[in-house]
Order: sequence, then C-alpha cells, then structure tokens
Amino acid sequence: MLNKLQLLLLGFLLSTSSLKAQQQLVTYAGNTGNESFNDLLQLSNGNYLVIGAADNLNWIPVTSLQMAWSNPGISNNQGTGKICFLLEMDPTLQQILTVCSLPAGAAEDFRFIKTANVPGQVTGNIFISGDTQDSNTGGYFIGKLNNNFLNGIPTGFTWVKNVKAATGQYPDAYQPWDVGNDGKVVYAYGDSHDYNWSAIYRTDSDGNDEVVTNWRIHWINGGGEYYGSASSYPGGINNLTYSAIVFKRDANRCELRSTSAIDYNTTTSDGNGGTKKENGHWMCCTMVLVIPGCLEIHPPVRVYGIFPPLLPLPMVPHRYVLTGGITGCTLDLTARAFCLEEIPILNRR
Repeated sequence: MLNKLQLLLLGFLLSTSSLKAQQQLVTYAGNTGNESFNDLLQLSNGNYLVIGAADNLNWIPVTSLQMAWSNPGISNNQGTGKICFLLEMDPTLQQILTVCSLPAGAAEDFRFIKTANVPGQVTGNIFISGDTQDSNTGGYFIGKLNNNFLNGIPTGFTWVKNVKAATGQYPDAYQPWDVGNDGKVVYAYGDSHDYNWSAIYRTDSDGNDEVVTNWRIHWINGGGEYYGSASSYPGGINNLTYSAIVFKRDANRCELRSTSAIDYNTTTSDGNGGTKKENGHWMCCTMVLVIPGCLEIHPPVRVYGIFPPLLPLPMVPHRYVLTGGITGCTLDLTARAFCLEEIPILNRR
C-alpha cells in the first residue's frame, strides 16, 4: 500500500541521461516512515547505489541478497540504534538487488557516497561517510568499501576514520570531505564556531593522515611542529608524520597568520602582480608625502596599502599603490607619509 511507503531517492523524481529523453522514474520503498534515503550514486554498469538509515529492514524483499557487515570501528557510543544501509538497485530502479547493512547502532546513518574514479569512467573504489554521536569522537566517519559491486559485492570496509566535529557546527552538518582518483581523502575536522581546534587533513590511500609537502604545518616524529615546506625540514621529510591546514587552536589564536616577527613584517608578492604584508590593516588613505630632497607633495594623494597604527610611517618600496602623480622623487625608506583620512577596506590582522 503506497500510504505505508516512503518515496525513495531523496524524495524527488530522478532523471538520468542513460534513460530515454524526458523519462522519469519514481521508486518507493520502506514501511513505517522512519527510513531515510540520503544519497545516490550510479555505477558504470547502470545500477544505482542508495544509502541511508532505518529503524529496521523488514521492508526489504526476501528476493534481495542481504549482506550483514560488522562494525569496522566506527565510534558511536551515544547512538540511537539506527541501522545504516546501502541498497544496490537495477537500472530501472524497480528491483533491490543487494542490501548491505551495519549492526544497529554502529552509526547514525550513511550520509554521503563518492567514488575515486574520474566522472564518466569505470567505477573505482567507493567511499561512504555518515553521522556519529560519540562522547569522545562524535561527528562523522569516512570509510572505504572493500569492493565496488562491479568486481564483487563489498563485505565491509577496508578502513574507517572517525572525525571529531561539534554537533550542529559546519563540519558535522555538512561533512566536508572528498576523495581524489589516487584514493586520498581530504577532510575537515573540528569546530567551526568555537575556540576549539579546527583543521583540514589528508589521508593516504590506506586512511592514515599523511604529509602534504606545501601545507602550512607538519608534525615531527617524536613531537613538535614544523612550519614551512615539508621538503625543507632539516630532519628530512621522512621524519614528519602528517600535515594540516590549521584554522584555529584550542582556546588560542587564529592560526591563519604569521608565525614569527620576521614573517609579520615582511612584504612579499601576493601572487597577483601586487604585494602583501600581514602587519596592520588594509586602508585607503589620503596622505601628504614628505620625501627628503623633494618638496612636500600637494595636493594629497590617495594611497592604498597596509598601515601600522602609528603615523607618520615609513614608506616601504612597492608597499603602496599611488593614485596621484609623483615625478622627480624616489619613494625609499627615508620617505614619510602623514595620513589625513583613513577609510578601512579590509582587516588582515
């Protein structure tokens, strides 16, 4: 009876280019209304994979092959007893061919499903993430299946990584992760709106956090951190364990800033044909320029740059963009500028 069924495929009509033009399919499944269907993936053989969670699997046809997976190490000690499932369906979406499921309470759901292959190519390795509620590492998990349905039916996960993320905050709500065709997963960890740790990491193809050469921070074997390119670490890259892009530390400063006084006061290329400096605030400032050996320049010129809080300030070569005409004078370290009007543009502290 349809009034006891729940609409499959995320609650909307599915159109697919593999079917005739304008043809749409509607598929129903479920029984008590407590089933959720969260994501869909089409395999290169035309079959579909649908993932979600349910109170039970009593609605699965007896003709479908059922595969009971063991818990691969997902942390969910405050779970609600849901059963996470993966359905393999035929290209018409009318038959459930295979049902794979975790034990009740292993995780809260299967939320996203992705593959490592380039879109349009033969299906490669399959990855799934899902919600968790755990007193230590609650947030979400990411796992790699041990088969891809083309070469065989998966009997479980090859590896699983538990990702800590505060309930309701962005990493928990959106589960930001992706996998490349090399099988490496980039994922976000932590709290988006709090003083707690927040960072991005990358796993190797075996699910272990790895070193990414040009990321900002690297952890050293035996303890400690190294800032800079991993290839420049004096102890050799093999003595680094993993890397991260750290947004913020526990009850500490924002990490996306200079790590030393030298860096803080250095003017460098911004990669876009201009320059950048982390010391101070970006301003649009109307200035009177006083340069030794030259007359005071009038009228005042408008200058764009980063200004420390104290004025007058030294003019650093290539530090400012001048919109007024200046001829016959050289802007060097002996020049001084007196700011008459400050218009904040962007705080870059």
